[in-house]
Amino acid sequence: MQERIITKTAAFLVVLMAFWGGAEVSAAGHAPEFRAISNPTIYEGETLTVELRATDSDSEPLVINMVTRPLGASLNDHGNGTATFVWNAAFDGPNSSLSSPFEVTFRVSDGNLADLTTMKITVLNNNRKPVIDPVGEIDFMAGDLVAFNISGADPDNDPLSWRILEGPEGLTLDGADRASQVTWDSEYADSGSFAVKMALSDIYGASDTADFAITLEGQTVYALTVGEATGYPTEMVDVDVYLDNLEPISGLNLLVHYDVSALILGAISEAGTRIEDFEYFTYYLNYLNQPGHIKVIAIADKNNPSVTLAPGSGSILTMRYAITSDYNYSGFAIPIQFAFEDIFTLNDNTLTDPNGAKIPQEAIVYDNGSVLIKIADVNSVGDINLNGVNFEISDVVYYTNFYIYPSGYPLNAEQRANADVNRDGVSPSIADLVYMIHYIVNRGTTSAKPRYFGNPAAVAVQNRDGVFSFAYESGVEIGGLAVTVVSGDTELAEQDIVSTMEQNGMTVKKSVENGTVRLIAYSDSGRHLDGGVNEFLKIKSNANINLVDFQLSTIEGALIPVTLKDEGILPEGFRLYQNYPNPFNPVTEIRFVVPVDSKVELTVFNVLGQQIRSLASGRLPAGSHTVTWDGTDDEGTPVSSGIYFYRLSAGEYQDRKKMVLLK
Repeated sequence: MQERIITKTAAFLVVLMAFWGGAEVSAAGHAPEFRAISNPTIYEGETLTVELRATDSDSEPLVINMVTRPLGASLNDHGNGTATFVWNAAFDGPNSSLSSPFEVTFRVSDGNLADLTTMKITVLNNNRKPVIDPVGEIDFMAGDLVAFNISGADPDNDPLSWRILEGPEGLTLDGADRASQVTWDSEYADSGSFAVKMALSDIYGASDTADFAITLEGQTVYALTVGEATGYPTEMVDVDVYLDNLEPISGLNLLVHYDVSALILGAISEAGTRIEDFEYFTYYLNYLNQPGHIKVIAIADKNNPSVTLAPGSGSILTMRYAITSDYNYSGFAIPIQFAFEDIFTLNDNTLTDPNGAKIPQEAIVYDNGSVLIKIADVNSVGDINLNGVNFEISDVVYYTNFYIYPSGYPLNAEQRANADVNRDGVSPSIADLVYMIHYIVNRGTTSAKPRYFGNPAAVAVQNRDGVFSFAYESGVEIGGLAVTVVSGDTELAEQDIVSTMEQNGMTVKKSVENGTVRLIAYSDSGRHLDGGVNEFLKIKSNANINLVDFQLSTIEGALIPVTLKDEGILPEGFRLYQNYPNPFNPVTEIRFVVPVDSKVELTVFNVLGQQIRSLASGRLPAGSHTVTWDGTDDEGTPVSSGIYFYRLSAGEYQDRKKMVLLK
């Protein structure tokens, strides 16, 4: 629509001139005119650009502007009768299709006359679909209540609604518009990944979909576990059996096995555990005649299976074990595990539900346990007194005090482990003490693991009119000895105990307390006890005596196995053996046997009957004795080659033998 207009000032001047003089007045020039424009139609979100053009027959300068306009519209007057109109239609709000149509009035003026034109803009709805926010990982445990939020938005701010297109049975939505809570009451069997597809739609039908997964980690409903324990040899350890149950149970039937060679079962108890209030609890050792099998049966209420153990986690059984004293097991994990012997009814290691029905083995997860037998740190071996320094004199002192006064100088499990210095798996032993002394004296150059491979030694006790004589028989020289005896004579005193080992240069320590005699013999100067048969101890007692412990060590520190003989091993009479070697140059050994403590003379003569050398003179204990002749006389002067005789005299006994010195 176009309209030609005249300004008020121009009209007033025409009238005034006519009034005053009747002068002839005419309008000055012609009004400008817009070229016709169409009424455009656009979609929300589009930009409208319209080129305007106006003309003036008087060729006067023109100005174009807007009289009415929608919000945000702009007009660029180019000053030559043209102009550009620009406007963006919004997706929502007052500039969207909701307010369509929009009118724009343009005006063009030459300064005196003007023209108006109107343009109608139709805006059509351009609906944008809603957008669902990214869905992260949805992870829950099977059996849990799955609950999470999902959200989205609509760029046009249109009302929204949610739908489940795909998902597990029982999946629900709670909420509308831009956010909703998704819930699913899962079950224990619902483990795995479940595909879900959700849709978010606006009122115009535009929608967005989201595909994601709900992952349920499988959950163990019932689990039986044998615990772990650690300890040194001889220590006591507790090993528990644990039950984790997400559902209540009313009873259990267990079969557990342990290694009887390394563990000694001390006790089994449900006290202080989750089932301590069960009405019925019993166990059977060595079940099915299998050493180490333990059968355990427990019932919450024998007459009412609905009485149950609530879901939970914790110990249901405590087993107390003593670890073997054999240090050869150190460093090993001794298994304690569930045993399954009943291959027909499969009742071993099962549970009972509140209805009295068996919870089968396939519904239960089993985890075996063990006892780890600790091994002494290599840097701690020899540190008996636990002062952080190993193989020192104070460790020897503590060790000897332990043997003589065990109650005053006890060895705990760690000390016992550290005391196995010869690494033979037996601790404590007299061999460890001998090895430790050699290690200190020889500044660590002792053999790492001395071992004895000969025949066992023997020990015997003989009662000779109230005097008990102790003797050993050994095929090798003895580096140390330990003995413990118990007498019914509680009045026994130290003067009633006579050791003959000091004569061999051995250090002897002993104690007497309430009829118990403890004695050890060792040397820190390289001395030793002879091999063969030797009496080493006499005890005068008014009551019978029992040999409780007896240990022998080689001079290198290896433990010698010992057997106890019921009959005496001391010789019945004197005996002189042939020297060895013979002939010799210049050293030979002469062995003889003394049946009882006696005054003995062993002398070397030449062929003229002249005494050359006295090899032994004095009292010797019963047993086997060996002396060495180095081919010298009593002055220390070497004798010449030839035939010599040696004679043993003891009371009425005399014997002589011939030997040959060859140089």
